[in-house]
Amino acid sequence: MAADSATPRRPQFRPTLLLCVILLAIFAAMSYSAILQKSPTFDEPEHVVGGYLIRWLGDYRVDTEDPALFGWLTTLPQKESDLGVDKSDPMLTDLILDRFKQLPYAVQIMFRTPQTKPDEMGQVTVYAGGAYINRSRVVFTIIGVLLGGLIAWWSYQLAGAKAALIATLLFTFDPNFLAHSSIVKNDVPLALLMLGAMYSVWRFGKRMSWLSLFGIAAACALAVNIKFSGVLFGIFVPVALLGRAALPLDWPIPGNKLAGKWRRAIIVLAVCIFSFLLSWAAIWTVYRFRYSMTPDPSVHFNRAELLQIIAGREATLNGQTVDSQMPLDAMPSFVRLLVWVDDHHLLPEAWTNGFLFTYQSTLQRGTYLLGNISDVGKWYYFPCAMLFKTPLAVLILVAILLARGVWRTIRRREQSADQWNDRWAMICLWIPIVIYGFSAMRSNLAIGVRHVLPIYPFIYILMATALARWIEMRGRAIVVLASVLVIGLASESVLAWPDYIPFFNIACGGTRGGIRLLGDSNLDWGQDLPILADWAKEHPNTRLYLVYFGLADPAYYGINYTNVAGGYIYSPLQIERMDKPGVIAISASDLQGIYFTGSTRNWMQAFQKRKPLDVLGGSIYLYEWTPADAAAAREQSHPTSQP
Repeated sequence: MAADSATPRRPQFRPTLLLCVILLAIFAAMSYSAILQKSPTFDEPEHVVGGYLIRWLGDYRVDTEDPALFGWLTTLPQKESDLGVDKSDPMLTDLILDRFKQLPYAVQIMFRTPQTKPDEMGQVTVYAGGAYINRSRVVFTIIGVLLGGLIAWWSYQLAGAKAALIATLLFTFDPNFLAHSSIVKNDVPLALLMLGAMYSVWRFGKRMSWLSLFGIAAACALAVNIKFSGVLFGIFVPVALLGRAALPLDWPIPGNKLAGKWRRAIIVLAVCIFSFLLSWAAIWTVYRFRYSMTPDPSVHFNRAELLQIIAGREATLNGQTVDSQMPLDAMPSFVRLLVWVDDHHLLPEAWTNGFLFTYQSTLQRGTYLLGNISDVGKWYYFPCAMLFKTPLAVLILVAILLARGVWRTIRRREQSADQWNDRWAMICLWIPIVIYGFSAMRSNLAIGVRHVLPIYPFIYILMATALARWIEMRGRAIVVLASVLVIGLASESVLAWPDYIPFFNIACGGTRGGIRLLGDSNLDWGQDLPILADWAKEHPNTRLYLVYFGLADPAYYGINYTNVAGGYIYSPLQIERMDKPGVIAISASDLQGIYFTGSTRNWMQAFQKRKPLDVLGGSIYLYEWTPADAAAAREQSHPTSQP
């Protein structure tokens, strides 16, 4: 997908802008209307409760896996009175390390803490639940629209109006962005910041300016406060700038030209230092220039226990015996550096220890790929996930453009100034794809295509630029090809509404085919309680047994259910006799057995061999409940692992 050297004619900007705005409005409407049909996904309750504590209590002990600015974003449309948080709640004192205690706390606050609100008839008791989260989702929908706008703008600057429209179409009808842009999660915000950082790098490489310099530094500073993987900006930004320094092109600065590789290298170093210092200052600002993770300086993260968890997981991965007394100097250098930073209070305790907590959670994590469950990710997990969950029309277009790009590269001989300028754009677009993609492929955290969403915008810009220039050169035949593929993309996407989370392309069998390919946030994130509630209302005389993967409380949606062993682990219900016939509803992630072990996993997977009565929303499978199932259920225990 290398760009052609020919510069296309650029039609008027305003019609292009209008069309892109219309497409992005369609995107926002499709994405937000789809998520309104869904219950909160597994992580959202914890995120919004953590954000509430951060903003109004200055307390960073909940949602330790995410930097605090992400939590702030969740509170933008909220008021302090919107959640019933008791500052003296004893549950708060026991949430420092154990994430699994943070989760039931989030359930308690979101779905089981009554609040009295004024009503036309007087006072009414309400629960925050989905209404609170839906307000936060508006913020992330807007972020998704901003991402689409930046994709269109960069494409326009590279190859004109056609490229802008093509890129916007690819983004607008991408089921993965439609699924995740309206969810309270930091994958799409990170994608926006990554694209913004590299756009600023590109502008800086074309002509140095204070505006582009600040754009680079600001994107880096925001990224490390949105998601811990934002530290990767500290790799691909310098690599891209060093690539620019090596190109045989003039590098204009106001009133002059930057000549000499050493001078260029000094400029690159200065940009990196400025970005680092701004990021460091931004972290302290977000955490209120306070080292302690709570207003009470005596409350600290249990770092010693966390380090031993890291030591145990590292030892397991290396095939070594777990030593509960592993000395610090035997741990990875990355861990030692963070401990040193924490000991010297160079960064807030919540940020440093949150980073360590996130690191340990990525060392071992249940993952599901092609019917196999593992505690570590495979290098080919994300390539497979992208292949399965990218619309078929996009995959076909990628193949065509790659073949054409390879052919043109082989035939190209001369190295004109235009082609060197093209290479600078290619450097800015390809480096984040390669570095971020390589990092993801090496990670053991393989639970969803959402983790590689930040590279999709770069791919779409490359595709749009190449296709727009091809249209300029070949005309009507390529327009027909592009139109057919766009219609195919839009059709596949629109028909999938509102079930974008479990989307799989038609070559994989759609949502019904996904259960044998991928799990967790690729398929089932606990999002389909509303449709299960509708089913229960339509079958009031049918006893409903439940095995649910998620944090949202089924009772909040009025679902009357019998919780079976291994079922909804945050249920306040006692396990009852299960001899009565009925229907069992099983979340797809539980059906796959990802987070179960032993006989419970085998019991769940045995249901896959039976034909379901129905599949709700692509993520909840309904099966007939028989006396044999009741006998098998009595032999099971609760799962021994959790996501």
